[in-house]
Amino acid sequence: MKRGLTLLVFSATFALAQSEKITIRMVPEPNQTIRMNMTQEMQMDIVMEAIPGLPPGAAMPPMKMVSKTVTAMTQKVGPANAQGNVESEVIYDEIRTETTMNGQRVPSNVNTPFVGKRMTVTYDKEGNVVDFKLPPDAGLPPESLRDMLKSISANLPALSLAVGETANVPLDFVVPIPVPSAAPLKVDGQITHKLLSVETGADGRLGRFEHTLDGKMLNTVEFAVPTGNVKMTIDFTMSGGGSMLVNVVKGVLRSSESNATFGGKISMAPGAAPAPMPPMTLQGTIKTTITGTN
Repeated sequence: MKRGLTLLVFSATFALAQSEKITIRMVPEPNQTIRMNMTQEMQMDIVMEAIPGLPPGAAMPPMKMVSKTVTAMTQKVGPANAQGNVESEVIYDEIRTETTMNGQRVPSNVNTPFVGKRMTVTYDKEGNVVDFKLPPDAGLPPESLRDMLKSISANLPALSLAVGETANVPLDFVVPIPVPSAAPLKVDGQITHKLLSVETGADGRLGRFEHTLDGKMLNTVEFAVPTGNVKMTIDFTMSGGGSMLVNVVKGVLRSSESNATFGGKISMAPGAAPAPMPPMTLQGTIKTTITGTN
């Protein structure tokens, strides 16, 4: 009887631990300095199709685009005010991009004048960005800062999860395309985060997550060429997954790794003017690694 009671108590304790809800709010804890390093590596194969009316030999040979972008930033978080809001100072310490096409290095189009400039970001107590200010000479569009802040917060909403439970967040991702004057592709979809475990570290509780992502794009874009504007249809998909470790007390992403494959076709939109380039098929991979310290 005593053994049975012991097993019952153990089972109840284990079940309670498994069902415990962990509150996750990616609000940077006041009065701390966070340093983040992000590396994004992309490989993309580009195949040009034959242009109708021209001999097959006139088709452009396949191309391989390889790029690596390294970003380092520092975020200094100040004290919380009476409403619970915290203001932080964000500085890009480094942005470095290397790109090759068929093994030949090509110039980088990354705008770096804002490296070293100071930007101010204000969070409310739920982790939402309620205000941010850029210096007039930053040379940085607000969208770039928003994307960077999403990376810092692991794109996690404020929520409570037990081990084994999942949460869904929108996938908002861009992929550069080798089309002159065309903006990067924006892929929309969903990321599913699953809480695998909660560990106790030297600086607080750490949540270990795995995630899967699935996205697609089917849209018509317009871009400028010397002869005028051209419309093209883009049919694109992306899928993948990865893992991450989050300090749920300090609201800091400790580490993250994500691998994704993407593919699609770019072709002239129906009724568009004669194509300045043939239809192309894109296939590739993207690996993103983030580490954080404070």
